[in-house]
Amino acid sequence: MEQSEIDEIYPELVELVDLGEAIDRPLNTYSSGMSARLNFAIGTAASPEILIVDEALSTGDANFASRAGDRMKKLLERAGTLFFVSHAAKSVEQTCERAIWMHNGAIVADNDSETVCESYRTWVQHRTVGDMEKAEKLLEQARRDYIPPQIVFDSEVIR
Repeated sequence: MEQSEIDEIYPELVELVDLGEAIDRPLNTYSSGMSARLNFAIGTAASPEILIVDEALSTGDANFASRAGDRMKKLLERAGTLFFVSHAAKSVEQTCERAIWMHNGAIVADNDSETVCESYRTWVQHRTVGDMEKAEKLLEQARRDYIPPQIVFDSEVIR
C-alpha cells in the first residue's frame, strides 16, 4: 500500500483493534491477543484477491469478535477468495458457503458448510463424551462419502 493509503485507513484500524493507548507501544510488548487483533486488522485493510484467516475471529472478547465478523462480511463482499481455517464450526457456517473438513492432513469431507459442520460437530461431540467408536464410525463414513474432485489440466484436454 502507498503511504497515503495507509494514512487514510489508519484511524479505521485503530478503532477496529480497540487497543487504546497501547496502539503506540512497541509491538513486542503486545500480548498474543493484541497482536492477533492488529494482524487481522492489517490483513483485512487491503483488498486481497486471496485472504487466509487462521482462527483470527476467535481472538479477543465478544465485542472484537463482532467487529471482526462485520469486517469480514464487508471484505467478502468486495474480495475474491477467503480461506478460513478454524475448529469453530459456528464461525465457519457464518463465514463460509463451502467447508472442507480435514483430519490428520487428509480431506474427510467437502460440501456446503452446514452439512460439513454438522458432521464435524457430531464427531467432536462423540469424542468429547469418550465414545470413540461412534466418532471413528462417523469419520470413516465421511471418508467413504467424500468424492475427490477431478482435476484436468489444459495440457490434458484433447482439442
